Amino acid sequence: MLNLIILLPIFQAYIFSDQGYFKNTNFQIDSQFSCYSNYKNNYLIPFTDNFLNIPQITFFWKLLDLYYQPSEFQLDISNINTKNFTLTIKCPLYRVYGVEIQWFAIDDQRIEIISLFNANDLQPKMTFEHKNPNAEFGILIPTSIAQSGPFNLSIQVKYMRFLQITEITPNNVSIEINNLIENKGSLNQIGFQIILGPTEAFTIIENRTLLAPYQSDQIQKQPQSWIFVVIEEFIYRKSGNLYYLVQWIEDQSTISYQFPQWGIFSHIKIKSYWITYKLANNYIRLQLQKLEIVQNRLQVQQTTSLLQIEIFTQQNQKQIFNSTGIYSLLIEKFTQLLTFKISYICQYSEIVESNFQNGNGTFNNSYSHTYNCNIQTNQIIYTIQFNTQYGVYQQLILNFTNQNFLVEQILYNQVKTQDKLLEIKIF
Repeated sequence: MLNLIILLPIFQAYIFSDQGYFKNTNFQIDSQFSCYSNYKNNYLIPFTDNFLNIPQITFFWKLLDLYYQPSEFQLDISNINTKNFTLTIKCPLYRVYGVEIQWFAIDDQRIEIISLFNANDLQPKMTFEHKNPNAEFGILIPTSIAQSGPFNLSIQVKYMRFLQITEITPNNVSIEINNLIENKGSLNQIGFQIILGPTEAFTIIENRTLLAPYQSDQIQKQPQSWIFVVIEEFIYRKSGNLYYLVQWIEDQSTISYQFPQWGIFSHIKIKSYWITYKLANNYIRLQLQKLEIVQNRLQVQQTTSLLQIEIFTQQNQKQIFNSTGIYSLLIEKFTQLLTFKISYICQYSEIVESNFQNGNGTFNNSYSHTYNCNIQTNQIIYTIQFNTQYGVYQQLILNFTNQNFLVEQILYNQVKTQDKLLEIKIF
């Protein structure tokens, strides 16, 4: 009898987003949670499945329950891998009865999460670098606080009283903190996260000031999106525990949220968002539109080789590069045509090899050319025109050495890529 053994390949399926509700940091859920007098605990929170790449993590409070005496909780995320992450809570002072969070994990480089956990040395102005130049919208989310008296906490975008995003540029996001003196001695520590992304990732549901318990209308669920309910302001008078609770009710097609009760606040300001975790629009590489190669004979003898690159945009902007180095170049978002003019004056018997890539991420073409420097010609000029994706910034890296010139484009989509556009080698 002939026995056949058939080996079938096993394909691992990966997730690119996940979410969960963590409430073990609440003494009513876990009686061992005694968070005061420098209590500290680490919680390992698993994902529902494995990510292919290490994701980013963000969260917002669903419950706060702090003793009215001076109280503080420190909360941060660490040790993120493809299977789980660690949530750490520490309570240096009086009792913290509970802090519950709704957490989210995302593996997409178009979204960026910047964290400043447990900051007790706040500055009036802070600037953070970010990666994706097309991240043009952001939200602020508080992650921890320390209070020892009445305070006014306000966290908003563009306008506010305490903490705000004032500017988002292609490279930086700027934060301003107002009323530091007013809150000094009462609000001693605050942590926060900034979520940045393209405008299409964020949809504002409502912005509301609550003066009494509140339940929202039924909201139609948005495909492949998370609902965020973010505190923008509350004023705490310290005549009772600092208490805050948000709940939501959902079915297959709709969701609503409610604030059934809160502590001694005169009011609460909230803003709710949809954040899309699977974006439809991809950034694409520059498309090669025109390639022209001209060989010349210069009458003036050049004792050394000379390579010069000129880059033109439709806005009549020109940049010239003629020395070695690595340069980062950001092309304005309303540029439609980008032109490279590369001139190389060579020495007899040198060989110049050039390669030009064209593609849209699915189909790629490569064009190559070899030139031998000789008595008849000693200059080669390349004119290369690229069409751009209109309305988005283009990020280029120019690597310029004595024997090589390389142009690459950085794209932030679900993954970050660095694609070669053109290369010139000299032998």
